[in-house]
Amino acid sequence: MTPRIFRTYEVRASQGYNCTVVEAARATTATPGFFKTISISSGGLSENFIGASLGYNNPTSLVLHEAELVFGATQPVACIVSIGAGHSGHISWKPAGVFTQNLVNILSAISTNSEASVEDLIKRHKNLPGIFYRLNVEQGLQKMALDDWNRLGEIKAHTVSYLQKADITHNVDSLVETLHNGSQKVTLGILTAPSATKEEILMEKLLPIVPAPSSLFIGREDILTQLEEYFVNDSSSSLKPKFQRHFVLYGLGGAGKTQIALQFCNKFKS
Repeated sequence: MTPRIFRTYEVRASQGYNCTVVEAARATTATPGFFKTISISSGGLSENFIGASLGYNNPTSLVLHEAELVFGATQPVACIVSIGAGHSGHISWKPAGVFTQNLVNILSAISTNSEASVEDLIKRHKNLPGIFYRLNVEQGLQKMALDDWNRLGEIKAHTVSYLQKADITHNVDSLVETLHNGSQKVTLGILTAPSATKEEILMEKLLPIVPAPSSLFIGREDILTQLEEYFVNDSSSSLKPKFQRHFVLYGLGGAGKTQIALQFCNKFKS
């Protein structure tokens, strides 16, 4: 089952329906047993939609791929934050009552469970410490239903208790520091890859994330040639021990020093 995404922005591919905000909200909240499905038309054809809770209760992977469509694979990322609505508990077969109803209940629990996708994300990013943060109340919310709005005090109590645990406090502090500093650790291309090897991650961390130069950049070929001769074509450098080389770009503010450096890095990034 592939989810459909309703957008108010342009992407590189698979733009999807240009529906209204009301239609998108109705489709997103159309939960079986609570809210009806909605029919959305485009080009004379209609489709019925329900919410993505069946199979995509945790949309983190979808968000990463969507971000790659919008920003590109080279977009730097500081961290991923996944906030759950409480651990749903273990899924088990209860041999009692009507068989058909039991089967429906367990299939519903499996399709709405988000822990398997979280475990997959943890495994995929295990070589990227400080990238994936998961906050989810572990105990007390297993029996909470969508219509338990009158139990908000109980939900708050379990949440506060969860946040006061030492390991969770440490994770939250680490998350706040990461968000505050805004340090860019990896790119979307690494995060969306099926599995990132240690060598790929090491190379990603060793190479600084350099933004692309302005699309309006033009000229400065004389300076770029000097940079190329000094950093790339200097045959004598291969005979010397490895050392850090320096090239000073100087001039008035706004003269284009940064853009020259970005243009050179972009040209010889490989």
